[in-house]
This record gives sequence, structure tokens and C-alpha cells, in this order.
Amino acid sequence: SHIYFLCPTKLRDLLATKLRLVISSLFKEGGVNKQFLDKLMKKYFNLKLFQSKNEKKLLLTVEAILKSSVIYYLSLVKADSGSTFSTVESLLNEYPEFASSDIDLAELNYLLVYRNMMKIALQVISPKRNKRLLIDICSFLECSGRVYITGGTQSISTSRRVRIYEHEANVQQTKRPNRISNPKVIETTTATICECGSEILPCMIWRHNTSKHHIAFLKHQSESSTSSSSNLSAK
Repeated sequence: SHIYFLCPTKLRDLLATKLRLVISSLFKEGGVNKQFLDKLMKKYFNLKLFQSKNEKKLLLTVEAILKSSVIYYLSLVKADSGSTFSTVESLLNEYPEFASSDIDLAELNYLLVYRNMMKIALQVISPKRNKRLLIDICSFLECSGRVYITGGTQSISTSRRVRIYEHEANVQQTKRPNRISNPKVIETTTATICECGSEILPCMIWRHNTSKHHIAFLKHQSESSTSSSSNLSAK
């Protein structure tokens, strides 16, 4: 209910019956596995109806809310399973870098909840291609009200959560290669044609970052122009 009442009107309408169905199915099936979560959206929503950018964004929010509900349910069931930490001291034993004067007790408690939720979530959600989803779910369930945006300029608090994700998921952060900007044609002239005797030469000027596809197109134009000129000369 806490999740439900935080949602905007349109989102509440989508979740009005679906959330209750998901929760009831948890009790009926008596357990949750990766297959259950993978089929969750297809089972309760017609994904073909979400086509526009805003609709797809809305669908991602719905997915995060439903899966957050499932993870929260599992956290209640698995509270005494031994996979979760019950004290801040246990967290600091696993993450000694968090024992810093810059991190207050409130933040440590948020990190404790976040870590426990991440531990549970990884049992049913694959870390591959789901980093953003996992961080969003566990951040929501830590109940700090914060939003953590990952990236090159991420905050220190975000880096702590990414550290927990990487450690619990046993994945290493990979640095993206520098992006190459889209090739652009800087200078190209196709209209100028120089006649040298019986030959027609296209005067094309381009730089090293000219699109390969565009060069091929220009060559094709050149060949077509040469062929047309030859036909006219023959006549």
C-alpha cells in the first residue's frame, strides 16, 4: 500500500488490480524464482500497448514497482535466512571502507537495508543488464527517499550503492571506451564536374571523418554521371 499511494493517478490506475494479483500469486505459488519475475510483466500486461517513449517509460516504472513489491515480500520471508545482516557492525565487517567519519549512523542504516535488499534481489533478478533496475529497486526499498543516478559524475552516496551492487553481484565495473562522434560530411561538392577531353571527373572534397556510406553514394553518382555522358557521346 505504501508503494501504491505514492504513485501518480495514471500509474495507480495501471496498478489498481495488478499489484494485488501479483501479491496473491506469491502466496499461491509459495515461492519466487527468476522465471516468475521474468514472466511477470508479460503475464499481467499487454506489452504491445506501450509503444511511445512515455508509455515505455511508464512501463519501466510499473516493472520496478511490481518487482520492488516482490523483493519486499521476500525480505520478510527470508529475514532469518542468514543471507541478510541484522546490525551495522556486520555491514562494516563486509564493507570496512564505510567505517568513515564522513558517513553518519543514518546513512549506515540506509546502506544496511540497501545491502540486504540487494542480496535478496540478486537471488531472483540476474545482475546482467539489470544494474539500473536493481539499484532503483533497492534504493526505493531503503526508504531514504533519495534517487541515485549512476554515471561519471555520480555522487559519493551513489558510489557506495554501486559498490554494494558490484560486490554482491560479483561483477567488476568496466570503463566504457571513448565514444566516437557520428561521422559528418564537412565539405562535399557533387554539382561541380570538370571535363577533361572525353572524361568527366567528379570534384569531391571531403575530410577524414566523412561518412563511408556517403562516399559510396558519391562514387555511385560519379559512375552514373560517367555512364550517362558516355551514352550521350555515343549518340
